[in-house]
Amino acid sequence: MTAPRTDVLPAMTDERPRSSSRALAAGNPDTKKRKKKKNAHKPRCRVESRGKNLWPSSSHDGAMALPTSLDKDAIREAYEEVRSNLSDHEWAVFKFDGLKIVCSAKGQGFAEFCGEFHDDERAFGYIRMQMGDEMSKRSKFLFLTWIGPEVGVMQRAKMSTDKSIIKDVINNFAVELQVENSADLDLEMFKAHLNKAGGANYGTGVRDL
Repeated sequence: MTAPRTDVLPAMTDERPRSSSRALAAGNPDTKKRKKKKNAHKPRCRVESRGKNLWPSSSHDGAMALPTSLDKDAIREAYEEVRSNLSDHEWAVFKFDGLKIVCSAKGQGFAEFCGEFHDDERAFGYIRMQMGDEMSKRSKFLFLTWIGPEVGVMQRAKMSTDKSIIKDVINNFAVELQVENSADLDLEMFKAHLNKAGGANYGTGVRDL
């Protein structure tokens, strides 16, 4: 009987050296082409916002955020001229020059005063009116807020705030009116409101026409 073999045969293994997948990929021309195409879509420079707001803001919102200023010296001068019986100026009109309220006109005559207010504008007016009869004449003063019918919603919303600014200077009047239509710029209506007012009103109350 033949004795069994005790030697162990070597395992059948693949002794070929394993190559790195990166090395194979690097040597593969197709891989190089794919990388080149992939990199072609990448930006060549780095973009940073540096803290800037990249969302554009509305110009209307910017206007709403900025405060209204006042040409205080010119407005006070016009106000005092209208109040003086020695002045030829019976009225003054104040309009917006950008975000600043300025004195835009001074003059005589009610028709000329009304002609200063236009449909697409916001404005303020201050006028001296003679009340009473020949035996007892006295001056009364009216403060007018004008909002034309073509004025936008955002500008209308600002009017109460802007009015409070100019009333820091123009603060002595018998009647305050807010008018939004040229048909309500009526002499007899203004006089009727002044007749109802007993004395000077230091900025309290508004009568809408």
